[in-house]
Amino acid sequence: MAKMISILKDVPKELRTEMSPFLKKFRPEVRKVLLIICQSNRGKIVIINAISAVKLNHVKADLISSLIEETILRLRSEKIIIDFIEKYQHYLPLKIFEAKLDKIVERIINLMTYVIRYNQHKYQFIHKNYTIPDHVQEVSTLISARDFIAFYLSSNAKVPKVADGRMKDTDAEDLKKIINDLSGKPESFRKGVFYGNGNDQFFWFTFSTDLGETVDRVRDKLGLVHRGRKDFLIELKLPVKNLVESDIAIPNFLEAGSHRRFKSLTCEDFFSGYGLTADLEKLAINAHIIDGAPELVHGPLPFRKDMGWEWQALGYPNKHPENIDPTNRQARIKADGKFAQILTDKLKSKLSC
Repeated sequence: MAKMISILKDVPKELRTEMSPFLKKFRPEVRKVLLIICQSNRGKIVIINAISAVKLNHVKADLISSLIEETILRLRSEKIIIDFIEKYQHYLPLKIFEAKLDKIVERIINLMTYVIRYNQHKYQFIHKNYTIPDHVQEVSTLISARDFIAFYLSSNAKVPKVADGRMKDTDAEDLKKIINDLSGKPESFRKGVFYGNGNDQFFWFTFSTDLGETVDRVRDKLGLVHRGRKDFLIELKLPVKNLVESDIAIPNFLEAGSHRRFKSLTCEDFFSGYGLTADLEKLAINAHIIDGAPELVHGPLPFRKDMGWEWQALGYPNKHPENIDPTNRQARIKADGKFAQILTDKLKSKLSC
């Protein structure tokens, strides 16, 4: 035990109790990479969610070990990172790497996410123990207007392109009306397109009845910390009857990747087998309970009229996520640290937040 504590010395004190038994499951090099990831706030979020997934029996520790092994292989060509991994001493921080630590951790996480996407059949859609409540008739997912127009609307639809930055209010209202008028019309659909067929090869969804009334509330309740004031958002809706049961799963850190406001847990008090998003509005006011909306993931689905797809333009959020200016890097890092602490505290209780 003394040896494990020395290995964990650079890991924040509050994580040691949870990480010590978790790390014993891995060989030294894998253990070292997991510890390095933990040196940034964003990395802590990923690791805490990984520990949660193992504790909840959503993911086996062997699968995490395999993921890190594959990530290490892809890191071999990046000398500075390999030097860092090989020379890293858990009891003596290396000053030479200190300024580059965040970038090194970010690169490791990004490569890990790439490995997951490249081997989706191995790493994702593992946990499928869910039940959709009988009263739920419709589900929703959010997309930016830029992506919706570029990939899903028919090229014949006369919709103005969404420019970089935020439109004038009058132009935004005009775009809302145009997009809403096209909702569900056969001629609006681009032929041969599957929704969720991007980099992730799946999409996130929630229950339509659980969303808020304003675009800010919808964005915040779904925990979309990456959607700022410059993102014109659209809600896509789909009847539950057209979901494919075998293509649905409960998300864990393997689906979330490096998402900064994901939490891996089940919510037995709400919906059997579901996870709940982290509500950004509640986080901003330091609420004790930060649950948002139930969420699941689904593989790509045909984007066609006969599938029952409809949509509603929500417009631009009026506030920054968590009221934090996205250009304020230190504020974002601090907010990541606060969220990591919340997740750590919940690990010590009953894995519910």
